[in-house]
Amino acid sequence: MELIFKNGLEVIEAVKAVDRRLKLGQGEDLSCFFGRIAAMKENIEAIRGEAEFIYDFLGTVLNKIFLADPANGMLTDRMYKYYMIHRFMELFGDHESVSDKVYITDRNVEQFISNNGERDMEKLLNILSQAGETLSRKMRKKLNGIIKENLSQLTSSTIYFAVTCGIIRPDTDVCTRLADLCSEKKTPGKIENTLFDPEYVIGRLRLYGYLGQYD
Repeated sequence: MELIFKNGLEVIEAVKAVDRRLKLGQGEDLSCFFGRIAAMKENIEAIRGEAEFIYDFLGTVLNKIFLADPANGMLTDRMYKYYMIHRFMELFGDHESVSDKVYITDRNVEQFISNNGERDMEKLLNILSQAGETLSRKMRKKLNGIIKENLSQLTSSTIYFAVTCGIIRPDTDVCTRLADLCSEKKTPGKIENTLFDPEYVIGRLRLYGYLGQYD
């Protein structure tokens, strides 16, 4: 158990180290962060089901990561491009482990948005969607409205996280947006292993049963 707490603190420090490196112009090496995540996952899986309070600790670590330095637009960019919050969310395991538990309060979400140096709606909605299951129902409902209003501007990556984290349903408008993104690809049919490829996202959503029959 002590190892997990140690891992959690190491994850937080790894994010802070990335923040410092970016500010100093020293590059975007995220290997330490992902390495700490992997170590933590291994230790959590070893005691899965034996200590429910582990999820509360994960929630605390998530908050620290989420609010590490929202004013650093470069850090926000890395969270967006490399799904840093999503990779941490995978530590929670199945959806039941975070169901109806608010780990990131509405106040913290508002702080993240107001202090963030990144004014790109797509990036902010993407990161918030990655953490969607840990937000309040009120905040998820609010994000649902914002996403629907800005759907025509969103990438397949943001749509993927919003759907899989329960913020939006894959309705006709969402499917139409994915179809439009597919038609906008320079080389349709050439699927890349990234959530920024709409065809790849459609495949993932089908696989996990979110789309059913998608045309």
